[in-house]
Amino acid sequence: MGNVSPAISFILKPISYDLARANAIETSDIVRKSAYSFEIHNNNLRIFPRPQSGDTGEKIWFEYYVKDDIKNTDNANAGLQGGVSDPSNVPYKFITYSSINQPGRQWIRKYTYALAKELLGIIRSKYSSMPIPDGEVTLDGEALKTEGREEKVQLLEELKEFLESVSLTEKLKAEAEEANAQQEVLGKAPLHIYIG
Repeated sequence: MGNVSPAISFILKPISYDLARANAIETSDIVRKSAYSFEIHNNNLRIFPRPQSGDTGEKIWFEYYVKDDIKNTDNANAGLQGGVSDPSNVPYKFITYSSINQPGRQWIRKYTYALAKELLGIIRSKYSSMPIPDGEVTLDGEALKTEGREEKVQLLEELKEFLESVSLTEKLKAEAEEANAQQEVLGKAPLHIYIG
């Protein structure tokens, strides 16, 4: 009736299969899961079944948190406690400088330096030369302004390339290339010969 009955299929298996499956489930529950559970009523913790000294030793370890502590956490730092692994999980809010990692701080320092260089160039270009006793000093305003603007453009290009390299599309391309390379390696492995 496998192909005849709608949405229902019947498979005939020996009873030993069901017994082995039930045994595997029970063993999995004992090995992978804790056999204990708990209830909380009015800030009282009840663990059941009652732990015996032969089961777990003399101590039970558990992790907990207090709801008020979670509510009172500073929202600005709450999203950054686990860290930002890449630009895809940067929170869309004001990020304090203290929560930025070292590469990000280094980029900010370079960009700030380029802005300061451009601003100093603009100021110095207003006065191309300054009189001093027994001569004049020529200021390099135009050169500073040009260098600052070039550094800003270069830093913005670097940031744009970095953001494109960590985009979802690039990650998927890298995973596809890795999968193809693994398939190519597995394709060169000899096949097993089964004699049965």
